[in-house]
Amino acid sequence: MNLRGLRRNSLKYRKFGSLDWEASVLGLGTARLPEAKRASIRLVRAAIDCGINYLDLGYLYDRERHARIAGMIGEALRGGYRKRIKLAVTLPSRRIHSTADLESELARQLRLLRADSADFCLFGSLNRENWPGLKELGALKWAEAAMKDGRVHCFGFSFHDHYQVLKSLVE
Repeated sequence: MNLRGLRRNSLKYRKFGSLDWEASVLGLGTARLPEAKRASIRLVRAAIDCGINYLDLGYLYDRERHARIAGMIGEALRGGYRKRIKLAVTLPSRRIHSTADLESELARQLRLLRADSADFCLFGSLNRENWPGLKELGALKWAEAAMKDGRVHCFGFSFHDHYQVLKSLVE
């Protein structure tokens, strides 16, 4: 990623839903960050210096790579960078089978990022197969508790299925 042509005043921002926040129209997804620690840290900080204010850790199903990426991001966000962005983490819906799994996945990601909280937490890859199980185990009630205790500020989801399934999920 080459950020040389991107300047802070060239980015556009838009109000993000009902939140009192304007998101940069360009965010930074971190799944494809370079393996080289120094290069990744420079890239994350350069993006923030250019005005990008949304950083998405996402979820890599290769847990070792995910841990390395999260650790590099945690390091990149030191020195005041964390205060300049909204940070999103993703819970791997396919790996969640209990509320203990929800707790451990969120705690693991926050620990790796060296963060006390995430601005956004997404239930990742929701579909007709995993949503009923998450709903049954009380994922929404758990999410409300995580918001109440301050570990997460807002919840959302990524979705991978047909429109009719999305419609029923939202209802």
